[in-house]
Amino acid sequence: MYTIRRGMHQDCPGIAALLMPWKPSRAREFSGDDAELPFYDVCYLVITDSEGQVVGFLEGMLDSHYDKSIAPPALAMPQAFVQTMCVAVEQRGKGFGAALLRRFAQEAAAVGLTYLATTADQGGGQDRRVKFFLGCGLASLDQENPLWAFGAPVAQLVGDGPMPDLRWRTTL
Repeated sequence: MYTIRRGMHQDCPGIAALLMPWKPSRAREFSGDDAELPFYDVCYLVITDSEGQVVGFLEGMLDSHYDKSIAPPALAMPQAFVQTMCVAVEQRGKGFGAALLRRFAQEAAAVGLTYLATTADQGGGQDRRVKFFLGCGLASLDQENPLWAFGAPVAQLVGDGPMPDLRWRTTL
C-alpha cells in the first residue's frame, strides 16, 4: 500500500535521498539534523510505501506569481506552481507522478486557485518530462520554447480521469 500525504519533518531524509542523484544542491536543503520543511508558502507532498519510505515528492507553491510571460492572457494571480517533483527511479511509470500532480491540484482547488503551471528542467531526460506533463493534461505555454513551460486549469487536473491501479490511502 502507498500513502500520499503532506510532507513532514521526518520525511526530510527520504526527500534528500530522492533528490541527491538529480539535484544535489536541493538535496542538501533536506539533509542534516536541522533539516526542516519550510511551510511558509510551500506545499510539500510525499508518497510513501508500506514501510514509510518516501518514493515520490512534490514541492509546490500555492501563491505563485510565476513568470507572467508563460501565463495565459487574463490569468488571475496568484496561482499554483509545481517547483520540484521527483519519483524514485524504480517506481517511475506506475502513476506516482500523476498522483502527486493530481493531489497538488486538489490542494490548489481547496484554496481557490484556478490554474496550475510548471516548467520542465532542461537537459538529460527532458523528453521524458515533457511527455509526462503532456500525458497528465498540461499544455505547452511558451510558443518560443514549447518544451519548457506547461499548465492547465486546476479543474481539469482534479477530474475523475484515470488514476494508477494502486491501493491508495490519502491523509492530510
